[in-house]
Amino acid sequence: MTENDFNGDYGDPDWDKTLRLDYNNPGLCDYQEETLAMWAKYADGFRCIAAPRVPMTFWERVQRTIGREKPEFIWILVDEKRPETIDDYL
Repeated sequence: MTENDFNGDYGDPDWDKTLRLDYNNPGLCDYQEETLAMWAKYADGFRCIAAPRVPMTFWERVQRTIGREKPEFIWILVDEKRPETIDDYL
């Protein structure tokens, strides 16, 4: 892993070392979905900070997957730096 593997273009020093993930890669989305589904077995919900940095299509997909097993699962998708975006994720 090199410095180029990190994305610092959010304009926010809190996210300067956030790994750049390519959500256009179906394998990544599958892996992320499987991982969230596995952890959902042990949780009542997820608090996903910086949710707008992940495509809405991914959130919709994973919410459908987990919702089939746990329809009462709680999702808190927020961007702490831009609270006005919360309406996009309700």
